[in-house]
Amino acid sequence: MIEHHVYWALVGARWVDPVNFAKGPAHFFDGAPEHNREKLREDAQFRVAENYLLSGLGRHAPDDDVDLAVRSLFALSVQLGDKAYLMGSKPCGVDATAFGMLAGVLSPFFESACASAPRDFRTSPPMSTA
Repeated sequence: MIEHHVYWALVGARWVDPVNFAKGPAHFFDGAPEHNREKLREDAQFRVAENYLLSGLGRHAPDDDVDLAVRSLFALSVQLGDKAYLMGSKPCGVDATAFGMLAGVLSPFFESACASAPRDFRTSPPMSTA
């Protein structure tokens, strides 16, 4: 759930969205030779967008992929409940994975439809649009 819905929604928000791509991932190629730089950016963005599509999440309508990610984040919040860690009293690998994804989703640097959802769970859980 974390590695599929949340991860790929994060990838879509960073790599497929042109504004976020320009703010972040496009800079991975700043050190490339100037005459190759733009082609490298285009090729990388195309390949990541293709993988996003192949992952399955990218085949959904834009709002639906975000809805799946938000529902997965809500399921994580339910699993966590009042516990300190997802699986009990000690941290484990899934806590690290969840933290990494949440940190990415909640980054104020990038625009994301998923970013406000975790803050809203206490007042209204996500509802299916289907």
